[in-house]
Amino acid sequence: MAAFVAGELIKLASIVGLLGLVLVLYPDVHWGALLIGLILALKANLFAFLVKT
Repeated sequence: MAAFVAGELIKLASIVGLLGLVLVLYPDVHWGALLIGLILALKANLFAFLVKT
């Protein structure tokens, strides 16, 4: 259980870091499209599971 929680914390920290990096490198990014794409990419395993069964 601790490994799962640590993995989720690492995943959240990397997401926040990547969003901060995007803010610095691409100041005129379309945030709506970026966040929707990020959410879909993070939930891809759930979508794959739903399609497979």
